[in-house]
Amino acid sequence: MSTVIKYTNNDSEQISLQQIMLLKSYNKETYVNSELKLVERLQVSRKTSETYVVSGEYYLSNDEDLQTVIDQHLPLARDWHFYYNKQSNSNGDIFWEYLFYEYGLLNEKGKLVLNSDNLLLSFCKVNIDTNQITDKRKNFYGDINIYQRSNYKYPYLTVFYYQDNSVSEIYIDDEDFSLNDFLLDPYADIFVWNDHPYYHSFDPMLPNDDIV
Repeated sequence: MSTVIKYTNNDSEQISLQQIMLLKSYNKETYVNSELKLVERLQVSRKTSETYVVSGEYYLSNDEDLQTVIDQHLPLARDWHFYYNKQSNSNGDIFWEYLFYEYGLLNEKGKLVLNSDNLLLSFCKVNIDTNQITDKRKNFYGDINIYQRSNYKYPYLTVFYYQDNSVSEIYIDDEDFSLNDFLLDPYADIFVWNDHPYYHSFDPMLPNDDIV
């Protein structure tokens, strides 16, 4: 098992140990066998100049016990995201379920998919009490030279879904469209709806290998 530690600034840019000394906050990322395992967001106290963990993210392997990991890490920081039930496809997309704890209490739970560039592909929240799924959405990025936008990290469009997983609206360039209105808009000449069946329904969240 190989472990690698990297440090990044608040813009997720990798920094050196020397640069850390000049910052009031930064991230410590732990990779195990080349996979991200732990992110600790560190901050320097104004009063004592000591460095402490403000929040963290823990990515569980499928052989780890979720409750054991939660119990071990909750006392170490104010906020924690725990990612578990990892699934992947041949395109490099990764599905996670997550729990978010704040001050030791469960605050939010949900599901998400990250693409091979670690960008959010699909997302939903899960009601803590009822397990009802809400806030369903999928993002499309694509080649920035074709699907033009200011930064490749921003989605070209976002599709929102009703409770039955059908399309509610499509958000693009600060405009909201119903599906019918979108199909009549010039945007539909750029993003050809029938060429992207993954966005026709919220299910599945994790793309099948042959669906884009």
